[in-house]
Amino acid sequence: MHHAPIAPEACPALVLNADYRPLSYYPLSLWSWQDTIKAVFLERVNIVGNTRTRDEVIRREFRLTEGDAFNRVLSDRSRTRIRALGFFRDVNIQEDPGSAPDRTVLTVSVTEQPTGELALGAGYSSQQGLLLDFSYTERNLFGRGQFLRLRASSSSQRQQLDLRFTEPRFMGREIAQVMGHQGADWLERAERETEERPDLLMAALKLKPG
Repeated sequence: MHHAPIAPEACPALVLNADYRPLSYYPLSLWSWQDTIKAVFLERVNIVGNTRTRDEVIRREFRLTEGDAFNRVLSDRSRTRIRALGFFRDVNIQEDPGSAPDRTVLTVSVTEQPTGELALGAGYSSQQGLLLDFSYTERNLFGRGQFLRLRASSSSQRQQLDLRFTEPRFMGREIAQVMGHQGADWLERAERETEERPDLLMAALKLKPG
């Protein structure tokens, strides 16, 4: 018994668009192979409008890497992450054709906004006399995305200084490192070796000099 070959375009299949979302479950015979939507790849990401913030601060919030298959969900998520930085008044991502039909170029347009705050205060207390307070906060230090806060207060009875620095991408990873001048004394405390017992760790690792 002879069976006629089945044309591949008549086989039922799941048709996906560039975002890998299903278009239909109908047989492909409803579309020609040329009309089937194929994956589009991200060729390049352009960043414009960042007069102060460095490119890498914006790029590290992207959920897409150049060369990846383009995914509009991840593109929208990247825009949300960039806006959440708080450095920009407005963030837009535009899709433009790339150098080939299966390539796309994303242009990220940002509008910078002030990220520093300066506050001065003065008061009087019957117990402490004249009170002076100064604080400066910068959420995007030198355009690197770092956080710096300096606060100083003074009265006739006491003076107080608070300095805090945060690196949101410590060692290039999404881990924040917070440093304050108060931590220096804790790191250098005399009882640290007794509390943490690094000698036990060295013995367990069986490390030898040289």
